[in-house]
Amino acid sequence: MKRFLSAIDTTNKWIGLGMAFLILAMIFMTGYEVISRFVFDAPTVWAHKITAQVFGFYSIMAGGYVLLNKAHIRVDVFFNRLSSKGKAIADLCTFTFAFLFVGALLFRASSFAWESIKLMEHTYPPFPLLTFPLKSSMILGISLLLLQLIAKYIRDLYLAITGLEHV
Repeated sequence: MKRFLSAIDTTNKWIGLGMAFLILAMIFMTGYEVISRFVFDAPTVWAHKITAQVFGFYSIMAGGYVLLNKAHIRVDVFFNRLSSKGKAIADLCTFTFAFLFVGALLFRASSFAWESIKLMEHTYPPFPLLTFPLKSSMILGISLLLLQLIAKYIRDLYLAITGLEHV
């Protein structure tokens, strides 16, 4: 069990750290566009669309990393007053909703991706980009989030039952 949980954590950690480099790419593309537009009066047709797609990919792939680092939004006013075991029990109570939400998200993302692949969907001219790679990446990103959610559930269940923090 420890290996399974560690593999999920390690995968999401490295993917999340890799996504940090995409921010540098977005900064470069946005900076290039600003300089091209305002300094040389020669705006690009590609920078905004590619930056938006890179940001979409970044957002999709970072979900598991965010959950791993406990960075999702929660009502800390109540949650921080609980003991570790109380926090685990509270998280276990909300797991069903999170699992259903992420499961539905994965189901819809799969149908979006499949339709996009069938149609070879792309953005509009003057700079058409294929959108099926981005829509297909939703399946991977949401699956990583789902796996991290399952790992968290296992840890919370173990803590709630035993009172010990580590599986």
